[in-house]
Amino acid sequence: MSVATQHAKTFLSDMQRLLGKSEFVKLSRYNEERNWSAYLSLKECHYCSILEWLLSPNEGHGLGDFFLKRLLLAASTTALADPDSAMASRFAARLEAEEWLGIDQVFTHSMQAALIACEIVSTDDLTRIDLLVVDPILRLVVAVERKDGSSVRANQLKGYQRWVKAHYPNYYQLFILSDSQGLMHQFNDAIDWIQLDDSWLVDALKEALIPGRLPTDVHQRMEDLLYRFDTEGEYRDPYFAGIEGELDKFVSDNRDVIQRLRNNPISHIDPRSFITSYLPGLDDTGDEITRRAMVLACRHRALLSDLLARDSFIALSDKLAALSAASPLGFESNDEALYIGTKRMEAAYEAGTISEWPVYVTLRMPSPGISKGETANQAPKTPTLSLTFDMLAMGEDKKDQARQLAKDFGLTPKRRWASKRVELPSEAEILDSPSHLKPWIGDLCALAARLGY
Repeated sequence: MSVATQHAKTFLSDMQRLLGKSEFVKLSRYNEERNWSAYLSLKECHYCSILEWLLSPNEGHGLGDFFLKRLLLAASTTALADPDSAMASRFAARLEAEEWLGIDQVFTHSMQAALIACEIVSTDDLTRIDLLVVDPILRLVVAVERKDGSSVRANQLKGYQRWVKAHYPNYYQLFILSDSQGLMHQFNDAIDWIQLDDSWLVDALKEALIPGRLPTDVHQRMEDLLYRFDTEGEYRDPYFAGIEGELDKFVSDNRDVIQRLRNNPISHIDPRSFITSYLPGLDDTGDEITRRAMVLACRHRALLSDLLARDSFIALSDKLAALSAASPLGFESNDEALYIGTKRMEAAYEAGTISEWPVYVTLRMPSPGISKGETANQAPKTPTLSLTFDMLAMGEDKKDQARQLAKDFGLTPKRRWASKRVELPSEAEILDSPSHLKPWIGDLCALAARLGY
């Protein structure tokens, strides 16, 4: 018997054990994708078109200048988030000189006359501005450069800014770099550009989705967009409400089988590799056992991936707890990430005194295969580690102290959250020897102690 056939027989045996459990059958609904947009692979131009539709005051969403004003609000608050930064000083000076609108003015004036256009050719170098907003009544122009995984090229933003200043010299001017991936772009040659992630859009979509506010068809479109942009929102799959606890319990109750499955290569087969690489050869050789095993692995891939990831995180949590015996840690996990806090934060959350952890480390693992809607270039290749701090946890009256505390720990402050992020070696190396995480756990515990946790 070949090694592949032996793996297949072991896989089928272990899966039969799981399929005989009513809990596994119940959890199998996890294999079903609940929103059609998960299958879309959108490119930068598609995201620009979505923004064009939302920002246009006269489009069919019927919300007028709602999204445009939320974008301008986000830009202003981001620019002024760190009073000690050069960006905040420059933006405050522009407000003082009345070269840009204050937040009160943004919401006082109507922007129904605003016009939106995509792919504006910059005549000096023939490159294209992704999105241009022009209000001829308010005499306002906003240039938006959209990035989704790619970096800004040298002098790219400077060229766009030069074009806007030449064509609209007497208009209020604003320059925004929009990036879903949260990459830290280097654009020292274009210092007036304000970088935003998609959190402003997520907040605006949630605000727009107040029950009864929109016609049914528009409401559904907004929900689809929210699903697309809010990658970690609880609303994403209401069908799965409460399933996290069930998944964790199932892993704990069946660790012997799940650990064997984790070490079995059949468990990591995905439909793409099966139909392109394995199935044709199996049809030729007539290896029905391996064929059956791989078909079963593909049918239950989503659930298996989740269970195996949770089992890995449980094993890693035990090792990390041993590394930090002096400061007991708390853990939460899902199919993609392990969240690490302290036991005191965990207790405060369970007691209802805090609504979320104020500081935490996130270990995010790459997907075992290529997920729905991803291309090979978009799929994460290595684990990533991040430390995140909620600066509002210290109170509204201590924003300056919170911002300084974030800087002391090497975090980059934004509007509410401060964070730092790094890529790690291979997943196997992290799980076998989690020493790479020790300095980050140290920062987590030290920062938590400063907050009283």
